[in-house]
Amino acid sequence: MTRQERETELRWVRERPSEEDSGRLLGRFEVTVDGSPEDYARRLRSVLWAALNLAGDPGFEEADELPTETVPDWFAEVSGEHGRRAGRKPGPDDAVAETGASVYVSEREEERWELQEWLFTFDPENRSWLWWDVTESAGDGVVNLWVDTRGEPVVGCEQLYWLAYTCGAHSVGRMSLERAERWQGERSLAT
Repeated sequence: MTRQERETELRWVRERPSEEDSGRLLGRFEVTVDGSPEDYARRLRSVLWAALNLAGDPGFEEADELPTETVPDWFAEVSGEHGRRAGRKPGPDDAVAETGASVYVSEREEERWELQEWLFTFDPENRSWLWWDVTESAGDGVVNLWVDTRGEPVVGCEQLYWLAYTCGAHSVGRMSLERAERWQGERSLAT
């Protein structure tokens, strides 16, 4: 991944990609969320922002352990970093994350991710997708997660499933390739 791609990806976490950036095939995950799609997207974007910033740090590749101060507490807690901040009271995002983690384990038949392991999957040299957007689909608690796979129909993205579920997904479909025009017809969430 080039420096420009990394900067562009970080921008897309905070704002909707421009339509000039489209004209390609995108990976789409259909996600049914519990609660507000806006709250879901807010949680998702806050964790992605922290992970992508860490992955772009010059010391990322040499680090044995990454700093986690910028990772939201609720995500760190559900990812095994318990007791991070003394006196911290759990909030509503903690309950959402815990429920999502249980659904992830059940649906994906995988173990919970540990925070450091999860963060290291964002290594720009080894990741085969770029973040694109999260949009509201047809309503009724359905959102779409969009990633740029450079047209590849299959990419390693288990870390996205963990993120999707712990942010409040009830179900996450398999990735499908879609033309960017479909994304253009949907409203971006939490930008």
